[in-house]
Amino acid sequence: MDLFRGQGVDFALLVCEPHLIPFYERLGWTPHAGDLLVRQHGEMVRFTFNRPLTHPVLTAVPAGGVLDLMGPPW
Repeated sequence: MDLFRGQGVDFALLVCEPHLIPFYERLGWTPHAGDLLVRQHGEMVRFTFNRPLTHPVLTAVPAGGVLDLMGPPW
C-alpha cells in the first residue's frame, strides 16, 4: 500500500478465488459489492471468473456500483 500511496493511487483492486477471500479480508481487503466490467472479444462484460476485492489507499473505496477496467482482464 505504501507503493500505491507514493504513486497517488486512490484505491486498489484485486481479483481472487473465493477460498482466498478470508485471507485477504484479514489484510484489510473488502469484497466489492458491485460489478467489475472488462472487455472480452470487443464487448464489455461482467467479470465473473473470480471475486473482486478493494482496499482504500488515498480515498475511500466506492461502496458499490460498477468498476470498469476499460479493457481486458489482464
